[in-house]
Amino acid sequence: MSSTETPCADHRPDSARGVVVPFTTPQFIGARLRVGRDGQFELLLRNPSGGKGVYLVELRSAHRFSSISLHDRILLAELLKLVRVSPRNVRLCARRVALWGAAGHRAHLAAGAALRREQQRIAELRKHLANHLDMADGPSDATLQEAVREIAEHSAAIGLPAAGIPSDHAEILRALPTLADTLDRWRRDGTGRVVEIAAEVARAARETHEAASRELERRHEELADGRALLARWQENRVELLEGLQCCDWLLDGWADRCALWRAAPATDRASQRAALMHIAKLLPPALEIERNARRGEDAVNAFMRFLRESTDWRDEVRLAEIFERQEALRAELPA
Repeated sequence: MSSTETPCADHRPDSARGVVVPFTTPQFIGARLRVGRDGQFELLLRNPSGGKGVYLVELRSAHRFSSISLHDRILLAELLKLVRVSPRNVRLCARRVALWGAAGHRAHLAAGAALRREQQRIAELRKHLANHLDMADGPSDATLQEAVREIAEHSAAIGLPAAGIPSDHAEILRALPTLADTLDRWRRDGTGRVVEIAAEVARAARETHEAASRELERRHEELADGRALLARWQENRVELLEGLQCCDWLLDGWADRCALWRAAPATDRASQRAALMHIAKLLPPALEIERNARRGEDAVNAFMRFLRESTDWRDEVRLAEIFERQEALRAELPA
């Protein structure tokens, strides 16, 4: 990182709040993967009541606490193989599971479409970078090829519209203001806690849009200057690759949140309310995680007991219908 560049501070807190994992088991919906205090991977679950506090469960023990789906058992096994937690790494794990067919036919098709999009964009980025890094007095061919490969793979979601390479991040960014504006209109006719939740989600969408737009513009400028990018890669490869994942941290989970709201019928306020309550559970928890955390088996038992006592079966039926509609949108989602 150059001395004049401002580091991406916005995504740093999310490394503590974790990465959204697309589990299918109800008890683990909205779970986030992070590195715990002891250096081991753990799942972070928000208080299902919407209040303060979170539940923390070691990833290696998560399979013991619930009748988890086959999809989630396979996904847990893949997550346990990870060396580092990042949105990109979790996304790749989930995609592999979907490609194996464990998430169903539609998810399999969506994962295949996402893989093809990514492969095409990586190929286009490699070509773009190679054209700009062809320097007679530059690094060896092997070093150059390694730099091009790594930068392209970590930039696939960033894209480079100026070079005709689409951006997954830009697609999500376009959806965020629409989500916020729709929620603002929707809450005018509501009362109580649900109105506050709608305002919270709308505010989070706008703040994310602002921060991620700035970051995406910065990364596009970097990718346009291949020589400077190579110099940074040689100076501090890890720092550069982490910077290229900044938008991933900022936008983590927003594609699914936007799709959930789109999947709720616009004329069915009860379904929209159910979708909104679910979206709120997918937002990152407050940063005071450790202060209100419950850990281990006690945490999971308390979490599951609360779900049993508080779940409205009518909302569950509505959500099942919304999730089915969302599946039809998945082929269009960055994944």
